[in-house]
Amino acid sequence: EQKSITFEKVITVKSKTKPKVKNKIKKTKDEEIDFWIKHYSKRYNVDWKLVKAIGILESELNPKARNKHSTASGLFQFLKQTNKDWHKVLGIKNFNHYNVPIPIQCRLVCLYLKYLHKKYDNNRHLVLKEYSGNGIGSLYQKKIKYNIAMLNKGYNYKYKKGWYLEEKNSL
Repeated sequence: EQKSITFEKVITVKSKTKPKVKNKIKKTKDEEIDFWIKHYSKRYNVDWKLVKAIGILESELNPKARNKHSTASGLFQFLKQTNKDWHKVLGIKNFNHYNVPIPIQCRLVCLYLKYLHKKYDNNRHLVLKEYSGNGIGSLYQKKIKYNIAMLNKGYNYKYKKGWYLEEKNSL
């Protein structure tokens, strides 16, 4: 049975009762995407800014995005066959290619990028070349570098809103 991934902090209770949810905070889609990108980037030792930059370029961070000219869909525009192959790696048998939950999309892309980094000995140019389908090459690379530069400058990106300067909490 597939474990469900939750977005809440859960306290484990030693009795046979269900776990109690602590600090259940409603998150916007953008906050949820950021959370899962950072969570799985850390877990798979992948640069979260690279992951987010790819999501911005591929779908403008739209988890329901669909490519009109191919089977690519989701935040990171996985092709249907790639999506199917990587779901198998995670042991997920039944899924709807056009409606993959945000946590699974973020986990898949981080796992896939880890695989590509290992395959190409951490050569980001080759990683992005294969990720983009070997075709777009330098333009894809330049857009990814731009997105990472914007994130490094303190900007963030929201679906349907674009880039904005994130305010720092001053205490």
